[in-house]
Amino acid sequence: MFKVVHHGQMRKKQMMRAHKKVRPREFLKRDLEKGRRHLGASTKHCRSPKHMSNSEWSPESMVKELLGIWSELCELCDSTNASPLYFTAVKSHLDVVNVILSAYPSCIRIVRKNGKTTLHMAASIKDKKGQTVLHMAVKGQSPAVVDEILLANHSLLNERDKKGNTALHIATRKARPQIVSLLLTKRSIDINAINNQHETALDLADKLQYGESTLEIKGVLMEAGAQHARYVGQVNEAMELKRTELQKLHREAVQNTTNSITVVAVLFALIAFLAIFNLP
Repeated sequence: MFKVVHHGQMRKKQMMRAHKKVRPREFLKRDLEKGRRHLGASTKHCRSPKHMSNSEWSPESMVKELLGIWSELCELCDSTNASPLYFTAVKSHLDVVNVILSAYPSCIRIVRKNGKTTLHMAASIKDKKGQTVLHMAVKGQSPAVVDEILLANHSLLNERDKKGNTALHIATRKARPQIVSLLLTKRSIDINAINNQHETALDLADKLQYGESTLEIKGVLMEAGAQHARYVGQVNEAMELKRTELQKLHREAVQNTTNSITVVAVLFALIAFLAIFNLP
């Protein structure tokens, strides 16, 4: 009996030592190579192992290992057609997002059943200041990046941060004339949006240091119809006076035309009347 127990303990120790010699990577690789179909299975009510690894905050090394063995895991989607990249982005796990995009860049184009991609979702995420990726992009120097973001999610155009600033406010304050001009080409932009400090983009432009960029920004804003906050929603007295003068000139022109037509008509009538007495 003692020999049997002793033999069992020795056997257990040998298995434990053997197990330690095999690295987790080898176990993972062996399992994946044996049953890709099983690991990649995605049903109507469950997620694939890749989804589960993301939702359980697996280490970056685990994700790298998975994708190194089988990069097509990035294409596996659940019943809503949400990809592993989507779930990783939802968890704001930047390192894993970078790993997935490095292994399979095209997975960013996977469209969910609601018609949106991972980029749509990521673009609408706000930071602690309430700023979106568009607020951050307009601080830079690349109009192309700003345009690309708006193509992905146009609703960000008039989105406000916690201070009530839109992308136009930020671009103006940062003195980015090219980006301001680009934003103003968008039809749905709120040119006279007022922030929490009761300022429009034109108010912020007035505070900029004098220079070529400032003049360009103020020029395009005013050309697009920008106003100072104190005038928004009110009748501009100067414009109203100009409109009144134009209306007055128009009435005078109409009256002069009427008088001229009347004079001409009287002359024709007089000539016709005189012609009666000059008949042979």
